[in-house]
Amino acid sequence: MSSTGMPTYSSSPAYSQGLLPRLSSGVFALTGVLMSSYLGTQAQAVGVGRVYGGILGRADRLLLLIIFGIIAAFIPGAVYAGLTVMDGMLIIFGVLGHITALQRFHETWKQL
Repeated sequence: MSSTGMPTYSSSPAYSQGLLPRLSSGVFALTGVLMSSYLGTQAQAVGVGRVYGGILGRADRLLLLIIFGIIAAFIPGAVYAGLTVMDGMLIIFGVLGHITALQRFHETWKQL
């Protein structure tokens, strides 16, 4: 519980049982995915054209989400070092999403 009496993410019974991914994994994945999308559209804004390239595209994210979702259904809870299957997926999204953002930045920079 927070100081306001509202429940927090880490006070959730599902989190304490190791069934939910860590918040830091989610934020890391979110920034990677948003940065790759943002840089793709910003290339268009500077006149280069929409950049779709990179190691982790939209279809790749969807495929990983389906695969890891199925795996997580059969392997609930922590798998390794307190991390869940979904933590693993979020970490992969974060790493590959940031790499994709860098690849899109590099591609846009070359075309300017």
